[in-house]
Amino acid sequence: MKKLIIAAGLLLASQALIAQTETTKKKREPAYGDFVYVSSGMDTLYLSLESPISEMTRLAWASDPKWTGSNPTIVMIPQSEIDRKKYNKNK
Repeated sequence: MKKLIIAAGLLLASQALIAQTETTKKKREPAYGDFVYVSSGMDTLYLSLESPISEMTRLAWASDPKWTGSNPTIVMIPQSEIDRKKYNKNK
């Protein structure tokens, strides 16, 4: 009888762990950083004016001799606009 109770307890504990892991996985989104938004056509890269990483990203693109300023077009916008674009995309 004790073995049955222990087995049932282990089964319940494992199911709870699996459910918790699945919930955690659902919360994660394969997304870009908070400071960037890529248009659906992947032709425009929106970078936050408030993030120092944005400036580094822009400079990295600008220093690449193959980049001509297009594809992607880089646009610096306020963080609130990036948040709005991401919110509207997820609706």
